[in-house]
Amino acid sequence: MRSPCCNNLDVLTLALQFQNEEFQKICDLAPCGHHALDLHSIYSYINQSELNMLGYEYDEVVGKICFPDLLTPESKRKLRDNCVKFQERGFIKDLELEMVRKDGSICPVSLSATIVRDDEGNYLISRAVVVDPSERQRGEAGHEEITLMRQNSQDFTDRILDTIPDRISIYSLDERRIVYTNYSLGELLGYPTAEIERMGDRVVDILHHPDEPNPVNAIVGLEYGEIKEFEYRMRHFNGEWRWHYLRSKNFAYHPDGSVSQVLTIVHDITKRKLSEQIMHEQASLLDIAPDAMCVYDLNYQILFWNKGAERLYGWPADDAIRRDARQFDSPDSLARLPEIMEIVLTTGKWEGELTKVTATGQPLSIISRRALVRDTAGNAKSILTVDTDITEKKQLESQFLSAQRLESLGTLASGIAHDLNNIFTPILGIAEVLPLQFPNLDGRTQSLLKILVLQYLMC
Repeated sequence: MRSPCCNNLDVLTLALQFQNEEFQKICDLAPCGHHALDLHSIYSYINQSELNMLGYEYDEVVGKICFPDLLTPESKRKLRDNCVKFQERGFIKDLELEMVRKDGSICPVSLSATIVRDDEGNYLISRAVVVDPSERQRGEAGHEEITLMRQNSQDFTDRILDTIPDRISIYSLDERRIVYTNYSLGELLGYPTAEIERMGDRVVDILHHPDEPNPVNAIVGLEYGEIKEFEYRMRHFNGEWRWHYLRSKNFAYHPDGSVSQVLTIVHDITKRKLSEQIMHEQASLLDIAPDAMCVYDLNYQILFWNKGAERLYGWPADDAIRRDARQFDSPDSLARLPEIMEIVLTTGKWEGELTKVTATGQPLSIISRRALVRDTAGNAKSILTVDTDITEKKQLESQFLSAQRLESLGTLASGIAHDLNNIFTPILGIAEVLPLQFPNLDGRTQSLLKILVLQYLMC
């Protein structure tokens, strides 16, 4: 399905195509000659009036004849003398020349021409009107008919522009006022289009927020093809301030090439601005939380990174956003991510222990909680993660377990010593009593009994 934006462009294209076709009809019906020349001064278009004036057929001229070749030698010199001025100013007016008809006769003409440039200001073609002085009076008689056709064409275009949802205005730099608004823009602001145009040079004071820079300053001095984009608050008829996104481009020029009018397309972005404000407020609240909070899309690209994440992982938000969230996982955790993602997409949540890595490469033990975020249509959009650092807790647990093991070993050793003492005590008593009971024991036996007593005392 094509987007509304594309449909709007199609409508505008049709309107411009209609105007071009109507312009072609006007040129062919005009009593004066009209032609277009390419970069090499070869005819790329010529109307029927000029063909009749010179006695040629269309196919004999377009793409074949160079305009200076139809001039007398004197007129060629005059054209060359005015060429530099024509290039600099972009136009020439009422240049008296003599053209040579197909039959060799001379046709005096008055030539007025303008240069058509591309968006970067490069020469594309020139358009010219040639008038036979003897036909001038008849040309003036046909002026009303041409004016009427142009008016009909403009009315048709206005009706098209009034039906599209895009809001369009044309601002005159000379008059310092809006000279055209379509119906959609008037509806957006709550004003009749005629009332907006009647605001005159007070339009900025009436419609634009006093805290915003003057929008006229933003559009003055636009280069060829340059599009200026900016956001402004504008006052609705009911007094409400609404946010708008504006795109402006030069629309019309003076004969000397300076800009006379600027075209602007306006879009209402109030809802988006309010959403951004709410999100900013929520983000501020999330920044207070000690836990690391992160939002990434289904391709693991980070979209949000709170202050807690900055503190925990050592990455500022500006550096972390748009990074791959997987770069903060250890190899062991990376191997588990596909399974975790599948669980989140299936059940909407997951919780477990993972090992992450800081910006300096330090490993972290964390409890990670993950929740699926859906769009307004219910489709999976992104994943919110809340990570709690348990590294210190794990270290304390490890130290506690080590202390417990040492304590257990001490208790075991004490028990064994006690048990051995119970065994060795009777032996000690016997070793001490035997010499008393048997005073005549040989020296070797007495020595062994002394060793037995000594070993017990050493234990």
